Amino acid sequence: MGERSWIRLFVQPQLQVRFLILIVLAGLLGAIVFGAYINLQSQIIVELSGEIEESQRVEELQSWLQAYAIISIIVFLLGIALLFFVGLLYTHRLIGPLNRLKRELEGMEKDREVRLCRVRTSDYLYPFFKRLNRVLINATWEELDEEN
Repeated sequence: MGERSWIRLFVQPQLQVRFLILIVLAGLLGAIVFGAYINLQSQIIVELSGEIEESQRVEELQSWLQAYAIISIIVFLLGIALLFFVGLLYTHRLIGPLNRLKRELEGMEKDREVRLCRVRTSDYLYPFFKRLNRVLINATWEELDEEN
């Protein structure tokens, strides 16, 4: 995947990257806290197992902890990737409509013509755009009434 194809994922790269960084940092913070807790618990288990003289149980415990560490790293990396893509989806639903509004306003200003702003019903700002369109329609009708 080239650089251009990555850019196509973003509607407003600067703003979306900021949101994604915040989302991933929140995930990292959660993972660090969880990792610290698991590390503390595993140290306690190792210390307690050191009191047991059965070397076989200690070796089993150490191999289990190593496997657990590897699984934790894999789950952590998958979680970060999931956070990234979920964040990308949510930023599209928020920032996409704002970008659309900007383009529509620029077009209205340039053409001196009122146009309705269309967005997906799944966008977070859909209720706002629905209301904005009603205001635009009413303003247009009032303007037409004044002209007649």
